[in-house]
This record gives sequence, structure tokens and C-alpha cells, in this order.
Amino acid sequence: MTSFWDDWMRKPEQRRDRACIRPEVSRTGISPEGRTGLLFHRGQFYNHYLKKIIKNTDPIDWKSIDVSYLIKEQYDKKFQSSIDTCPVITLSDLNIMNSDMTCAQLRYR
Repeated sequence: MTSFWDDWMRKPEQRRDRACIRPEVSRTGISPEGRTGLLFHRGQFYNHYLKKIIKNTDPIDWKSIDVSYLIKEQYDKKFQSSIDTCPVITLSDLNIMNSDMTCAQLRYR
């Protein structure tokens, strides 16, 4: 049994070798129902992180938007390309990083 929708979504019987686009902000997390979730101890998480998030109420015509860049092969290629442009840094570099740096690679072994 899974506790959260994203855990359920990762199960092989749901994925069936498909890629899935997940929302960055949980729609339940920004609703009153999301406040009472197990992880939101007395609403503290909700009040600190989610309270100011407002749901989009404007309709979106998804059929008129080209989302082909989200197809796994295209997305993976573009994502890897964007990572490859970032300099490789070490853990000690984190303390002296230039605040103007927009990206970095920290490789784990």
C-alpha cells in the first residue's frame, strides 16, 4: 500500500514503462484538505510553504500548446544538454560559490 499519490504513480503496474509528467505543486497541498495531511503537522508546513500559493483559475487550451518537448526522449536530451553546460564543482566549492552562478554539477560517487 502507498500513502501518497506520487508513490502510487511510480509503481510499475501504474507506469507500465510510460513516462509521466507530475505537477510541481500538489493540487491537494494548496487546498484546505491538504492542510490536514499527515506531513502537515498542525498546519505548520502548509502555513509556512503553501498558504500563499494560489490555484490558477484561468482556463488553459492544452490542445493549442506544443508540449512535444515533454516527450521523454526529447526531454531527456534537452535536460542532459542543460546539465552538461554547468561547471562541475566539489563539495568544498559550495562554501565559496559565486552567487552569480546559475547552475552547477555536484557529482556523487
